[in-house]
Amino acid sequence: MVESQYVRPDIHLTNITERLVEAARKIPTGELVKDEGFTLFEAVGALEIGDSKMDSGALEEGDDLDDDFDFSEPLTPQQAIWIIDQLVCREASWHQGYPLSQTLFTSVHLDKILWPDPNQISHAHFLRPDAARSPSVVEDILRAYCLGLIKCCDLVLAMIASQHYYEEEDFATQVYNREMLRSFTTDQIIDEMQTAIVLLLEEDDLPNRTEVIDRLNFRIAFLELLSDCGGSIPPTDMKASTLLAKIEPSTSPGEALPAAFNIKIQRRLASSVPPRPEVTCSPSEAFAYFTRLLSDIQTAFEIFAVTTAQDLYTALWTFMSQPVQPSVYVRALVQNSFAPDEQTSGSLPRRNMIVRDIRALVLPVSPLLNAFGGGSTTSPPPTAPQFQAHSQTMQFIDRVCIPATQQYRSFSLNRSRVRRNLCHAAIEWDAIQADAEELDSDIQTLENEKPLPYGDNPQELAYAYPLSSWVYHYKLLQLRLLIQMGFELETYAPFEFVDMYWYLSHVTGLHLAHLERISFFSRRGARYARQPLQTLHSSQATDTLAAALQRVFTVIFRHDPRYRSNEDGMYGSDALRYELRTKPFASLSVPEPLGYEEMKAVSSLEELNDEEVLRQAAALTVSSRRGWEEVLRGGWSIGSPLGKGTEEGRKRRPSVLEAEWVRNTKGCIKHALPQVSQSLHF
Repeated sequence: MVESQYVRPDIHLTNITERLVEAARKIPTGELVKDEGFTLFEAVGALEIGDSKMDSGALEEGDDLDDDFDFSEPLTPQQAIWIIDQLVCREASWHQGYPLSQTLFTSVHLDKILWPDPNQISHAHFLRPDAARSPSVVEDILRAYCLGLIKCCDLVLAMIASQHYYEEEDFATQVYNREMLRSFTTDQIIDEMQTAIVLLLEEDDLPNRTEVIDRLNFRIAFLELLSDCGGSIPPTDMKASTLLAKIEPSTSPGEALPAAFNIKIQRRLASSVPPRPEVTCSPSEAFAYFTRLLSDIQTAFEIFAVTTAQDLYTALWTFMSQPVQPSVYVRALVQNSFAPDEQTSGSLPRRNMIVRDIRALVLPVSPLLNAFGGGSTTSPPPTAPQFQAHSQTMQFIDRVCIPATQQYRSFSLNRSRVRRNLCHAAIEWDAIQADAEELDSDIQTLENEKPLPYGDNPQELAYAYPLSSWVYHYKLLQLRLLIQMGFELETYAPFEFVDMYWYLSHVTGLHLAHLERISFFSRRGARYARQPLQTLHSSQATDTLAAALQRVFTVIFRHDPRYRSNEDGMYGSDALRYELRTKPFASLSVPEPLGYEEMKAVSSLEELNDEEVLRQAAALTVSSRRGWEEVLRGGWSIGSPLGKGTEEGRKRRPSVLEAEWVRNTKGCIKHALPQVSQSLHF
């Protein structure tokens, strides 16, 4: 029974259905119909619904949710080779930061293996148990390769997720509710691939059998390498590199099968992200990426063999500042070696590494760092001043180990984050320097240290302050790298180059003076003097090059309007920009920050004409070239106190890192200095 409805007599109802349908037919598909009261929230919601760019469930006319791949048709070996090579291309894209939904998870074969999540290794297959046919040999081989690839991705994810990284900046760890075969061991996956190789060897008449076997062998070697890296085990050999080079020329036998990859799979993934286009790279780019990845892994383990803190600092900076920064996985691998809960850095305990560095730089012959105790007859009693000084020094070193380790780890971040962390590290090391000065004062009292005349005035006496000098050395090095990274990352505008090159020269000059002071007080340890001398040459070369560039840009600034700042009043003056650039230095106790007016008074070259400024730049360029050549002759590695020429020193010097360091230094001589010389003819 239909209930009666009350209709008000003053309201007249009209059926507009036909008119609405007729009007809707005139509106193009995708056009948004709204009134004046349509809010922004409603507009965004309407755009998401039915828009293929925003709505993962939206279908084009005549489209469906199912992929077009026909699993009832067996694969040919050529098609399997093409699919494997395309998977490698998408794997390389994933390693470089693109999400799985746009790369590997567009594969229909990987989708069949991963969903639903297999409880047993035998359940991980393209064909379900109720399929109309049994899998062919080629499909068994492709399945085994896919298992190995997925397990490689699982190990890469585990390494990266366990370290410090930035989502979307570095890597996309979203797996969309796929378990990535986490419940199966590496040995189980390798057994599946080795079984597939045995099947291949039994098929004498199978086309392109050798190419398929090479790909399986590479995947086994790569999986074993990643498994060893997860346990911080140095690779015994790099056979994966040899196998990769063998595979690259054999990509042509593949027969394209585009239906094996489908963007529709994104609609079935557990994600709130709108659908995105598929991302892949060419086979040549993929093989180049994996070649570099394997080389960087080998270099990373060479870094772990470095035995001195200064060498480790140089090695990490050289490795991470390459034109093409190592991949996120390699950077996570390096971080893993310097984990906060570990007591060793590379091949030496952290305390020993710091002790050796302090001994080499500031305390070459002091008994302060000698190990007391252990029942030695020469050990002083606990109440003796020497024992108290040693105990306080060891406590200080234990405290420094944590920020030193964090500094090494921060070098493994992306370059923008490295610069940001250097700002924070300088403040932290400034506080450590203040504590070190107090400890130096206590040790002076305990050891009854006598001051020495230092400086131009013979009557002026000074103490060595070894521990605070060591901390100040690394703090100045951080400040220098911080300024240099501003140029590397193009943080500074061209019209800021004059001031920032002067500031770089200023900080480097302070570092030079400090190193000369260290050399004066540690002169008695001549056989350990290589570290300050090496750093001294590098600082001299950097100082003179920065001063030369400051003068070159001063002249360019005078004549080229592109290098002149636009005075924007209170919101954009040179003084405000200088304050912004030197903000990381403002809170430091030493070196004292310079205000804008004070900096201009010291650095101004206005009283010199162009010819005089360029003459100074030419002289500084010659001096800088000599400095870099001296740095190149000295080598990058300080090595052990036994010396560079010993057999032990030669064994400990990483060849790959040395080659990269030499390339960088020669690049400075061949490119930076000639550019300055050419500018002198401006």
